[in-house]
Amino acid sequence: CLHYTHLAFRLCELPMFLCDRSVPGLPIVCVSKGVQELTDYEPSELTGRNCRILQGPKTEERSVQEISDALREGQPCRVTVTNYTKAGAPFANCLAMGTPLLLS
Repeated sequence: CLHYTHLAFRLCELPMFLCDRSVPGLPIVCVSKGVQELTDYEPSELTGRNCRILQGPKTEERSVQEISDALREGQPCRVTVTNYTKAGAPFANCLAMGTPLLLS
């Protein structure tokens, strides 16, 4: 079932990541088609990396702290943060992070 979930997630047109909270650094484990189209990164370039790969010179520290706090506390978060494409072009990322899921 998890295989089909990952496949469906990868084909999604919305830009979304799945990260593993059980591993230090919260590595990306799955990337949707929408992320690839938005950032120009191939899934293989993002898998195993942290979402910080999208940060750059104008990424707002306050927004990053809000995201970090929500992750640490296991809480949902909505924040706009400046991220960057593979080519270095900035874009406004309206991040909506749900309550973390625990899969066993």
